[in-house]
Amino acid sequence: MTAQVVLQFPTSEDVDSYDKLIRFEEALISLLGESAKVDGHDFGAGEMNVFILTEDPIATFAVVQQTDRSIRPSQDMRAAFRPIDGEDYVCLWPPELMQFQLA
Repeated sequence: MTAQVVLQFPTSEDVDSYDKLIRFEEALISLLGESAKVDGHDFGAGEMNVFILTEDPIATFAVVQQTDRSIRPSQDMRAAFRPIDGEDYVCLWPPELMQFQLA
């Protein structure tokens, strides 16, 4: 895989939020199939992130956007990608997002 997509959500860091993150991750694994690999998550510092490895970050994010909004941990999703060997993120969502970073 040549790129990493990161999906980021604000969180209150409670058990319900964590459970919703896990359900979302499981839904993504099913939706993405062999086209990409959900590569884990982190949870803390007021945010949660899901990491996805892919050859085509734009197509992968299009699949992510097909997930039922009720499954997503929060409606305030931010998303970006970077080359596996890179450090700079390219913003994907929301359209007005100009900078992306992990806490």
